[in-house]
Amino acid sequence: MENPAGVRGYVVTAVDVAGRPGRSNIAIDLGCGSDVVPLYLIGRGWRVLAIDKDPTVVAHLRARAEKQRSGRLSAVCADFQEIPLPRASLIHAGYALQYAHPASFADLWRRISAALYPDGVFAGHFFGQKDQFAKYDQFSAFKSEALQILFADWRIEHWHEFHGPGHRDPSRLWHFFTVVAKLPGNPT
Repeated sequence: MENPAGVRGYVVTAVDVAGRPGRSNIAIDLGCGSDVVPLYLIGRGWRVLAIDKDPTVVAHLRARAEKQRSGRLSAVCADFQEIPLPRASLIHAGYALQYAHPASFADLWRRISAALYPDGVFAGHFFGQKDQFAKYDQFSAFKSEALQILFADWRIEHWHEFHGPGHRDPSRLWHFFTVVAKLPGNPT
């Protein structure tokens, strides 16, 4: 599939891998931020639960989705760490999981994994140990080895590590992992 403007390649990969032909495809976007990913998913025929704790972001997304008149969006103003997650074929967390406090990350990850259908796909980012925000205790940051353990039983579809200056702000030092991984399916 062509990569529409603003949609990162890993998202396109995740959608292609996660689609379940003949079934209702449901995606959750944790900390959705902009409207780019939810609207892309809707355009690809997905039903989307978009969660963000910023009411302005949620209102903007609702307004944009309403213009499409698809009825495929549920936008919720909440902290994704605090609400129940329904079952889904795809969970996206673009630059969001670092905001989970390290002490509560394991529980959040358990809930994300439990919400995915067998063969469901996770797509998103994890801060690395060298990110400039990793020094602050409130952010979750990971070594590559820890993420490899986290995804040991998953099928990795995309894995990319970036360490360097930001594109918009070269003074901002980034270190993150972009991961697309498929949860194992039911044993046959």
